[in-house]
Amino acid sequence: MSTWSRSQKVCATCRYWSGERAIHVLGQSVRPTSPTGVCQCPDNSLHGEATNQASTCAKWSLFTA
Repeated sequence: MSTWSRSQKVCATCRYWSGERAIHVLGQSVRPTSPTGVCQCPDNSLHGEATNQASTCAKWSLFTA
């Protein structure tokens, strides 16, 4: 699986993505350990949908480490 930096606006770095991920280097990069996760954003059309780690949307918000 890919490793993503915090500056990349993809589901794997979004606070609303429920997929499993390993956070590295003081939260500067993320390596998802599952290929998909459910979107938990309350006001997003993808809410409750399984999304790929590389997907993105207009409601992306950076996770906090």
